[in-house]
Amino acid sequence: MKRDRNYYIQNLQKIERQIADLKEVQAYGAEHTQWEMTARKFFSEAFGSASEYTRSFEAIPWKHTGVMTFRGYQIEGQAMSYHRKAYIKCLEHARGLLNTAIADLQEDTSQPLPIELLKNIKSVPNNINTKEDVLGTDSPSHKPFERVFICFAHTLGIYGILWGLLEGAAHFGTPWSTLLKTWQDGNFYYILIIFSLIIGIITSSLQELNKAKP
Repeated sequence: MKRDRNYYIQNLQKIERQIADLKEVQAYGAEHTQWEMTARKFFSEAFGSASEYTRSFEAIPWKHTGVMTFRGYQIEGQAMSYHRKAYIKCLEHARGLLNTAIADLQEDTSQPLPIELLKNIKSVPNNINTKEDVLGTDSPSHKPFERVFICFAHTLGIYGILWGLLEGAAHFGTPWSTLLKTWQDGNFYYILIIFSLIIGIITSSLQELNKAKP
């Protein structure tokens, strides 16, 4: 049977009609437990596990949770009476939730059900597997070259900062001027570029090897 809006309306109506028979059985018995699990299933499928309907139904205690006042010696019988009355009230509360949920399904037909959304997600072509495919970016094989370029750009930035610091410090004394001249004469600029390229290539190779591991 197709699980559409009418399918859930019919099943929730069937669950609501069964409440009359549940008033004749004990809470947490086999019949009540089966009914409760079936209702949870249809609430979750029709509205989602985090919906107000599902959470409200799951929160029903099916027994007395307040203070009990006993008179005489038949304490167990009086306690059972408290729980029985609470059970009947809980069934009526469940009836109210079911009728409201059914009315919502009958009135608001513009919004897709959660299970319909799930079907749409499952129908998406499975050849879209990676972030690069979805975003339309370059192939992952280009990433090592991108990392080398980033290392190169960082090197230029570091060199510019150091050069500016040495130029500024050279005005304050001979030692700084000497260090600046040594920097210029020693061709440290080219050394840094070559060093950054080597580090970038090594880093990219290591990352690709780690990805290749099972």
